[in-house]
Amino acid sequence: MCNHKRRAVIYSPVSCLLNPNAINRGYGGADSHIYLMNDALVQAGYHVTIYAHVTVKTKKENTDWIPFRLYDSPECDIFIQQRKPDAPFINAKKKIYMLHDDIDAPVMSSATSIFFSYFDTIIFLSKYQLMRFISVFPEINQEKCIILKNGVQHQKKEECQKRYASFIYASTPFRGLPVLAKIWKKILIKYPVASLNIFSSMKLYDMEDADLPFMNLYAALKRMNGVTYHGCKPQTEVIKYMKKSQILLYPNTFPETFCNVVYEARSCFTPIITTRLGSLPEVVEKAGILVQGSAYTSEYQDQMLNSIDIMLDPKKYLEFQSYCYPIKDLDTWKKEFIEVVET
Repeated sequence: MCNHKRRAVIYSPVSCLLNPNAINRGYGGADSHIYLMNDALVQAGYHVTIYAHVTVKTKKENTDWIPFRLYDSPECDIFIQQRKPDAPFINAKKKIYMLHDDIDAPVMSSATSIFFSYFDTIIFLSKYQLMRFISVFPEINQEKCIILKNGVQHQKKEECQKRYASFIYASTPFRGLPVLAKIWKKILIKYPVASLNIFSSMKLYDMEDADLPFMNLYAALKRMNGVTYHGCKPQTEVIKYMKKSQILLYPNTFPETFCNVVYEARSCFTPIITTRLGSLPEVVEKAGILVQGSAYTSEYQDQMLNSIDIMLDPKKYLEFQSYCYPIKDLDTWKKEFIEVVET
């Protein structure tokens, strides 16, 4: 490390395999945050050491990337632990815990109220997530808790020209893709020119084996009229299609602590139809329609079809589009993150 710089450590023992040289593939929200936190800290004058899932030690400008198993409790000004509550020895002036998961996620199974007491600041992504943790661990000092919503790269409206009845799904398959496959045939009956671009795979989390239960679903989707299945692609590719899509169709079945794809849709002036579940009401706000109930029921699926009818009305569509902004951009997120770190 450079002695003249302030030092920050990011400790993320359950990340996917990361590439220190570029974020040139699709990553989940937690892994993307490692890159964003690093950028923000370096821009603020810190030398950063990242302990994560990397194959070898790598030095890149003001950042050292080190395999997390080699964590050796270095002295630092700022220590940021992400996700797994495994409580390593921390030698830092300020200790921050950044949460991404829900309280019942497997990665949180070892969490205790004592663990949370180790940290000066605990960062949550949404009010939903904060309330979930407080309900299980009421001993958490809420004065330490901060809700820091994600940011997203803003897009130019003139670059977001929509094709009529063009839809997109861009999330992991277990969050609602089987439901969408079931609804799609009914959508085609109402809208024969409809198209659906699907970006979905467990490869996003380096879990190719976890794709096996969904292989028949992927094969069926590829045979459906109007459907293009893309698998896992870099985020730039997803955004290219999001800009052209009229609606993000997301019959969500999994309570999320935040939802980056909804923010990405909003950044591209693409309204959303999804489920009133988890943090989605906080993230969608007025930029979409929230369908009540379980996505697996026929009542829900009928409501989703009706919601498409409502949203494709030209006047209504423009109204939903008008609520896509304002949303936080990445520079604002970095500024807010540094304020949290240094307060």
